[in-house]
Amino acid sequence: MTESAPDSQKKPCGGNCSCASAPAPNGDSGTTRRNVLKGIGATLGIAAYAKALAPLTELTKQTSTALAEMEPPVL
Repeated sequence: MTESAPDSQKKPCGGNCSCASAPAPNGDSGTTRRNVLKGIGATLGIAAYAKALAPLTELTKQTSTALAEMEPPVL
């Protein structure tokens, strides 16, 4: 007799990746390895953006201070 394979809880995406071997998340929480990595990537991207803008904000503070110290023009 030939028995059929038991139904698997795994849902492969169809690509050549390891998600087919990853266990399905419990419930509908949506917490998967992919979502966690996307969240980490977004957090790192925001941190890099803020670090890149830091010199620009410092420059505007210095410019504002210099303009405030200037004497107004005489008309």
